[in-house]
Amino acid sequence: SGTTGELKIFVFDLAGTLIYKKEMKNAVSGVTSWNGVSQFGRQLSNGVYPYLIYAASGDLKEIRRGKILVLQ
Repeated sequence: SGTTGELKIFVFDLAGTLIYKKEMKNAVSGVTSWNGVSQFGRQLSNGVYPYLIYAASGDLKEIRRGKILVLQ
């Protein structure tokens, strides 16, 4: 307990282009959110967007992939 880590969240469009990135250093447990706006300030269209989450703490590293649905 008390160990901090690094968390990176990447969201892509269906063509594989990176449209959103969030990096958190010294992350501990908690919640983060995303408002469906791209890195360029554009509201994304409704649809499915693949994501990748990278988490690291000490010698432990993990990558998770999935899809998120944007509905406005």
